[in-house]
Amino acid sequence: MVACSSASEGHLNVKAFREWHRQANILTEVLWNDVRRGLPPKKKKTDVPEGRLLILEGAKVEKRHQEVLKCGPKYCLEPRLSIVDKLALTRDIARSVPEKEKERCVVECVDVVAKVESLKGHVAF
Repeated sequence: MVACSSASEGHLNVKAFREWHRQANILTEVLWNDVRRGLPPKKKKTDVPEGRLLILEGAKVEKRHQEVLKCGPKYCLEPRLSIVDKLALTRDIARSVPEKEKERCVVECVDVVAKVESLKGHVAF
């Protein structure tokens, strides 16, 4: 904010600036209130109904986990598998490939798990 005054005494400049500043604030409020009347009304937030949760095949899910799952995908995180679970998953994957490629599939999967874990700073084996 810049203000100029022709008064020679400093205290008159300060007094004039304060008056100008007060008038600028009043004018700003008047203009803002006028603009605000033309704005669309603020939408009221509606209560989000609790989500439904379908548990398949009689799986057991703890009550606290069910409450989080009912909140929706925003609150759900992917599960983190341990190294042992990742290695066990390689056998499951190998079951779905042709017999000739099973050994190669397991070796490659184990190699990937080892590399990822070593990048994290963990000892893979």
